[in-house]
Amino acid sequence: MILFDLLCSQGHAFEAWFRDNDSFERLVAVGEIECAVCGDTDIKKALMAPKISTSKAVARHAARDDAERAAETSKANQSQEASASVPATVPSSMAVQDNPGPLSASQSVAVPEKVAEAMKVLRKVQTHIEKNFDHVGKRFAEEARKMHYGEAEKRSIYGEATKDEAEALADEGIEVNQMPWLPDRNS
Repeated sequence: MILFDLLCSQGHAFEAWFRDNDSFERLVAVGEIECAVCGDTDIKKALMAPKISTSKAVARHAARDDAERAAETSKANQSQEASASVPATVPSSMAVQDNPGPLSASQSVAVPEKVAEAMKVLRKVQTHIEKNFDHVGKRFAEEARKMHYGEAEKRSIYGEATKDEAEALADEGIEVNQMPWLPDRNS
């Protein structure tokens, strides 16, 4: 397996694992690799600096450094995700799902085809929400409460809520669902 740094034509950088360079080239040729941010399929490899070690000791030291950086990055990402505010929706049939926790070692390598498919599904869900739900923006928590307490007609809405607002809604018995929101493909 080889890890490539990739760039889409919109300038978004991301990484993906491939069996070999030929696998990467075949997938790019048929448009099977999409940018994780915008869905663009015009993907190129970014310039990468190879790691060159002059001895086994240097290689062991580099591997240990890489493992420490990965652990620090993972902790930082988990901390940012926990405190980030994300758009939320309140369809009456959806409930809050607990975080399943960290991935096991066998789940930690993202397969590009599966990531691309997941992004397509997320894009479809987002498009459905944008077409069929009312966007209430930063008034999300207020509107959800009005509907819950009978002060407004019940309808499907989406908008923005902080983590604290989402937790307060859940504490009041108001069902919410949070999801990452992808930027417009044109941006």
